[in-house]
Amino acid sequence: MIINNEVKFMHIPRTGGRCLSYLFKYNGHFCYGDNFVIKHNNIDLPHLTALESRNFYIGSIFKKFTIVRNPLNRFISCLKNDSANNNEGIKYMFKNEKNFILTIDSFRQQKANNNWFEPQINFIDKDTKIWRFEDGLGVEFFKFIKDNFNIELDPNKEYDAEEFTNKSVYTNTVELNEEQKQYIKNYYFLDYKIFNYES
Repeated sequence: MIINNEVKFMHIPRTGGRCLSYLFKYNGHFCYGDNFVIKHNNIDLPHLTALESRNFYIGSIFKKFTIVRNPLNRFISCLKNDSANNNEGIKYMFKNEKNFILTIDSFRQQKANNNWFEPQINFIDKDTKIWRFEDGLGVEFFKFIKDNFNIELDPNKEYDAEEFTNKSVYTNTVELNEEQKQYIKNYYFLDYKIFNYES
């Protein structure tokens, strides 16, 4: 999502990107590329990985930032909101770790859910500035944007990531035991390592 002619937000699915889009539009930025009708290689434009984004925006140079989220919480949020899956499919996926790996690999190969199940590291380049979902979209986030991109946001309006998350209408029920949670942690181990989340 293009915030202005110089700044691009790399939208990792299920990290509050729609809320962020509203926040920047509220502050007068046009946010091109947050339209879910436009696609590149059958992927929603807002959810392109770093490589896909470079291929779409050929020749464009942006300062970039993204929001990352605890990989386990993000994955569960994907499943709860995933209309392509159902509770029986989720049960099959978590029957054992082999099923889990094969299912998620299949989703990614088919680009199922438009990059929802891609590791978060695939959305960033070495120069991408990173903000944590858990830190909310309040005054500290505004300072992060001002310090890195010289963009002013209205300090009178804060956005609580937790409150935003609770507004979701879930499609599926996801209840996992510790062993099943470990499947997710193992699969997304690089996200845990690179973004310093505890697994």
